Amino acid sequence: MRAGVNVRGLMKADIGIIGAGVMGLWLALKLAQRGYGVAVIEKEPWIADGPSTRNEGWLHCGAYHAAAIVDRSLAMQVAYRTREGFKQTLAFAPESVEEAESRTFALVGEEKLEEVTSRWEEAGVVYRPALPLEFNALDSQINVRSFKGVFAVQDLGIDTRVLYTKLVAAAQLLGVTFLGGTRVAALANHVAVLKSPAGGPDAIAAQAFVFATGYRAMEAFESLLHIRLPMRFFRSHLLDVPRLGKHGLFGVEPGQATIMNHGNWSIVGLNKDQEQVTDASFDPVDTNIEAVKAALSRLMPRVDFTRCYGRACLKVDIDPCATGFANLNVAFGEPVAGYFWVLPGKMTEAPFAADVVVEALSERMGSPRTQTIRRPKWPRLLGTDPPVAPRPIDTYDTVGPK
Repeated sequence: MRAGVNVRGLMKADIGIIGAGVMGLWLALKLAQRGYGVAVIEKEPWIADGPSTRNEGWLHCGAYHAAAIVDRSLAMQVAYRTREGFKQTLAFAPESVEEAESRTFALVGEEKLEEVTSRWEEAGVVYRPALPLEFNALDSQINVRSFKGVFAVQDLGIDTRVLYTKLVAAAQLLGVTFLGGTRVAALANHVAVLKSPAGGPDAIAAQAFVFATGYRAMEAFESLLHIRLPMRFFRSHLLDVPRLGKHGLFGVEPGQATIMNHGNWSIVGLNKDQEQVTDASFDPVDTNIEAVKAALSRLMPRVDFTRCYGRACLKVDIDPCATGFANLNVAFGEPVAGYFWVLPGKMTEAPFAADVVVEALSERMGSPRTQTIRRPKWPRLLGTDPPVAPRPIDTYDTVGPK
């Protein structure tokens, strides 16, 4: 069934997706490729106006998580999924890579060197020692000689706006309907009653609804279906500073800085910066921002913090083991028949998570009989309506954040 609206304002679709962040966008495209009629409902007037554009823009390829996650088995699982998501993202939107000539380097101390390289080998991570010219260039910025190993890995910085713009437009070419600025007011009997802008549909009827709303899923399920999901929230902190160097860097041990570059800005994070919180707030905590500054100063003692802007990002999980850190596993559930939720773990894992959901829904609903799987070649640049939200670094001017 193709998504469409009848004269009484009821839109009919095979599947309704609530939330147009990275998870909802990949899922919408992949379902449409299978021939399903899809409608995406987004309460904000922007696409991906949340953690999907507030992150580091870091396209992982397994190196960081294989080394940094304490549980080796879990580390291998996350590394595998990020490698799969890395390949799918580059195949779909190679133009999202901002600087093809820039590399990312992993910094490893002597005590961790054997363990880290062993994990990379097991996870199939591609890495190599830094070349002499690369080493010398890095040494002019940081004290790389304090690390036993400096390795080039495949991780990349991407412009998430380019990726999301292409996902939306490609899905629209396959008939996906995006309803921006639209809120689900009620949900029952596979009909979502909508509060839409003028001219929008009054309701959507679908065989299944998937909540791809990230940190908002718990509130949505509780208000609409009276079910409380056992979700946990974790706040991490990032520091936006003027460009620090040509290449991205990350330390593999807790408390070490991570740096991903985007144009004139570098986004700095902190390994294992995960503070469990009860409120889903993006308000940064001053002491956590100072911890990021301290980690960066240890790595690059001459950094000027005159122009730097601290901010927070949210992670969410459902972890029955209730460990002290956010669980980066892909999570997918159906607490009520026909109503699903999905969490991708990391942005890079979203294509993998979408494949999991598509297979589950296809098994439940059956493949469309009149259409075949479609994988057209996409144009390199596509526009989108509604527009993709800006990243925080896109809003800075000579004075500071707007």
